[in-house]
Amino acid sequence: MRFKTIHEVLAWTGSFHQHLAEEYQRLSNGESRERLRLILQYLADHELALQQALAAYCDGGHDGALDTWYDSAPDIPLPTPSSTLLSAAQPEAAIMLVHAALAFHDTVIELYTKMAAIAPNETVREIFENLCALENHEKLRLVRATTALDDC
Repeated sequence: MRFKTIHEVLAWTGSFHQHLAEEYQRLSNGESRERLRLILQYLADHELALQQALAAYCDGGHDGALDTWYDSAPDIPLPTPSSTLLSAAQPEAAIMLVHAALAFHDTVIELYTKMAAIAPNETVREIFENLCALENHEKLRLVRATTALDDC
């Protein structure tokens, strides 16, 4: 991911969240097991909310900080959702789906952490630290929500 602006990195991450939301929704539509369908629907809504939060963040005023260029942005390949999610359609599917969703969050958190570490200035570092905090918060919400579904 050499020579990228912050805006491009966030758009790339937002596209990933959008793609995950669509994959979860697609799987939910074809799922007959109610508990698994509920988890998939929650995950679809969760990822869509993250994509929308990123879009709103990009639209917010950052005094041109999102146009900052990185000479060597880290190249962290995001996992391919389809293959990971297809393997989750097993008897232990609910647990596997949650683990896959957490792994997706960890990948984005790793990206934001690396971007913050090589930030060219304080403003850019704060942007990625804030986004990292958002992803961590959403990861905790995901764990709480799916644990609550397990208790039902």
